[in-house]
Amino acid sequence: MPNVPCEQCGHEFHASPSRVAAGARYCSRACYQEANKRLADGECAWCGKAFKKQNSRQKHCSTDCARSAQQDAARNTVLAKQIAAAKGRSSSGFGLFDDPWTTGDVKPDRYGRDLYRTPDFGLGF
Repeated sequence: MPNVPCEQCGHEFHASPSRVAAGARYCSRACYQEANKRLADGECAWCGKAFKKQNSRQKHCSTDCARSAQQDAARNTVLAKQIAAAKGRSSSGFGLFDDPWTTGDVKPDRYGRDLYRTPDFGLGF
């Protein structure tokens, strides 16, 4: 049985000829799993510090940075809504008396009719 060096730890291990032919590269499952971790180093989206990711979706180096980023995003959302309310606009971007049909933002149906703007005599308009 030939001795093959482990690609992860460098330790030589015995492998059968068929296993060597199949591409035996690691001495144990632990070395295989350690070598196949595809988690790269990341940069914190909040503070910019470099850190080792623990999973592929991790964006922040610590829970403090993640919490700060989440609170900042919530503050910005609330602030944007307050500014829109102060300008007299709703979150849709239209003011109380703005008509989206006159600007062309709401298209007529395929027959050229504005079904949403047809008079409703039951409601009195």
